Amino acid sequence: RAFLYVGTITFLLNATYQFLIFIFAYPFAKWIIGLCLGIALIWLAATFETRRNQIKTFVQNWLEDLNYWE
Repeated sequence: RAFLYVGTITFLLNATYQFLIFIFAYPFAKWIIGLCLGIALIWLAATFETRRNQIKTFVQNWLEDLNYWE
């Protein structure tokens, strides 16, 4: 498990470092990435709102199955 944690932390730090280098090298790309990420988050929130009852039912059924499994 320790190798998994160390590898994950190393990957995240390296990805963050590379992202910062990319942002400082290409400032316009930061705006494009931010715009795309913002649109994706708005789409995700809208999808969640329209399917809230389905997600709630799915989670409740999953929790019931998990309790039954124990």
